[in-house]
Amino acid sequence: MHKEKQQVKISKVSDLQGDQNDTAATLVACGDIGLYGRLEKKLLREGPSSILGATIDVFKNADFVFGNLEGPVSDSGQRHNLPPPYPALRMNPKSINFLKEGGFDIVSLANNHMLDYSGEALLDTIERLDGAGILHFGAGENRSDACVEEIINVKDVKIGFIGFHEGGAVAKPDRPGACLFNKKNAINAIRELRKRVDIVVVSFHFGFDYFTCPSPYHIRLCRRFIDEGADLILGHHPHVPQAVEKYKNGLIAYSLGNFAFYLGNGPPKKADEGFILKVNVTRSGIGKYEIIPYELDKDLALKLLEGSELKEKIREYQELSDALKDYRILKQQWYESLRNFYLGYLMYYVKFDLLKGNLISFITRIIRLLNPVQTNRIKLKSLIYFIFTGYFIKMEIKRIKSKLSL
Repeated sequence: MHKEKQQVKISKVSDLQGDQNDTAATLVACGDIGLYGRLEKKLLREGPSSILGATIDVFKNADFVFGNLEGPVSDSGQRHNLPPPYPALRMNPKSINFLKEGGFDIVSLANNHMLDYSGEALLDTIERLDGAGILHFGAGENRSDACVEEIINVKDVKIGFIGFHEGGAVAKPDRPGACLFNKKNAINAIRELRKRVDIVVVSFHFGFDYFTCPSPYHIRLCRRFIDEGADLILGHHPHVPQAVEKYKNGLIAYSLGNFAFYLGNGPPKKADEGFILKVNVTRSGIGKYEIIPYELDKDLALKLLEGSELKEKIREYQELSDALKDYRILKQQWYESLRNFYLGYLMYYVKFDLLKGNLISFITRIIRLLNPVQTNRIKLKSLIYFIFTGYFIKMEIKRIKSKLSL
């Protein structure tokens, strides 16, 4: 859809089984977009290009651009009353200019922040996107509307987008919200969409904040999506990049990481980086794909990595992907992510509740942290497994020995 073409340095190139003689359309995807805090101020003061930086060249070189819009774009709605540390996210209406200047053609709204300022802000967001000519899917005025796919034609390639999220901001039969993931419904939707398009793209908002590896459960789930007819899985929500996996004739990006997303001063490790996924899609399937790493620098501008930084980052991403093939390594990475998650929240609750004398609040938060709702169930099962199999003790002894030897 973009007529202006520019040359862009590519960092890693791989192939899948799509017929290279078919006409190929270039689809570019990035992760979480959240123009909050200092990013919002920079946007209003200096304009979209001051944030987009060199990434805009990648987008202009593509036929179709996707991103995950992490929260409403609105000046209306009432803030939710959930307790900290859960934030309330809402972008300035001028964030639409960021999407337009970046060349975004389609955004996913299937995420847990779409109702942070009520259904009013969500419906206002949809109206603003429609007015700007930006396609969207994954949220709507009710459950059936939220779970409807978006089908587009790019260079005679018929591409279907469908989106799900694992929890929060849930659309009801008669209330606005985002499309909540249900395994049976998701598989049926993928099968039905497969019959009507050349390429099925699943936008999946899943996983856990700041985990650098997907859970074994999510790996099996995403592979099942490919088995059922999906060609491309675009993952987001962890706010850090994760592995990219070629599985059969499909491609899975478990987490694209943050794109332009502000997490305050001193963001968690790797939350200021991610990668753009550039994929050639044809009527017969996925072809060549490319990984283009970037980081959000101290001036809040997106910078494409080059030279030794680029080589090191590609090596790191390759290690993340290789870990999916070795259960021993994957198990260790998953354990470390799980440990850091529970330890991080425990320290937060100690600091902001227990040390301030709020014992009831501290206990309530701990109970909520261990509540086996959909998003916690996978972590809890893994935690129980690690404790009762002795893996917890084994890894902590190994950690202590490592520190003592330094």
